[in-house]
Amino acid sequence: MTDPSGYVGENEVGIENALRFVEDNGALSHINHPGDVLDSTRHPEVVTDPKTVSFFGDLLLKYKSCLGIEALNEVNSVTRYDRVLWDQLLMYCLPYGRTVVGFSNTDAHSLLNCDSSFSVFMMKENTQEEVRKTMQSGAFFCVSKCLPGNDVYEIGPKEDIDVRGKGIPYPMFNSVEVNGHKVSVTVENADKIQWIADGKVIMKSEVGADPIVLDLDAVEGSEDFRYIRAEILGEGGICLTQALVIDDGTQPLTFNAEEHTPSLVERFILFLRGLKLYNIFVEIFRAVRK
Repeated sequence: MTDPSGYVGENEVGIENALRFVEDNGALSHINHPGDVLDSTRHPEVVTDPKTVSFFGDLLLKYKSCLGIEALNEVNSVTRYDRVLWDQLLMYCLPYGRTVVGFSNTDAHSLLNCDSSFSVFMMKENTQEEVRKTMQSGAFFCVSKCLPGNDVYEIGPKEDIDVRGKGIPYPMFNSVEVNGHKVSVTVENADKIQWIADGKVIMKSEVGADPIVLDLDAVEGSEDFRYIRAEILGEGGICLTQALVIDDGTQPLTFNAEEHTPSLVERFILFLRGLKLYNIFVEIFRAVRK
């Protein structure tokens, strides 16, 4: 990552300068593969660390043109816990009236990975204007055919998923409807569904006859939920909805960027981390470690 100011690297300085550059030029952005930056595969606890959450959360609140983060990326080898971070950021940002859109991208470094992770947009026509509007509204689903299993967070999956290049139909939502306190979905190519609210799996079930209905009145503590979202799994991979935000009528908090400004010492450390020489050494270290 390089920006016109001369800072490089996927670190605090490089990320913020890139977001600022995008916003100043009237474009949209989202934060790519945060798990890669955080090295969360080796340190999964970092995705729920308040310092991590506040860093990314403050950027999302500060730069309105930054729509969200990747929840899925390519084969998810270094991003398997990014869905967990996504949930943490939703809880951090929603009190300010700011939702966080989850993205899924191929980021292909090989031809095989072109069939890994991607998003399915719900558009009236395939135009630049519709793509931009759909990104902003979150009217799309995130899909991955490759997701390593994990036993750290309940969100799963328990076993590895890798069906790239096998031609197996991926799971997909055919409809998502909200009626009062009930959410109804219809799906295809899926055999399991899990519902997530405020970073916790609140219900899991096998997929039976459509529609699948979640009645929030039957879920303990649902009156305090900020959002819910659904994930379906099948032989062909995983598919995620966006977060369905629950508005309880509370007045949103006001975000004051000045209150979140780093101290003089912290700014000096960030300056050093943003230098090209520092990032060259970081990349050399990563290459040697692999």
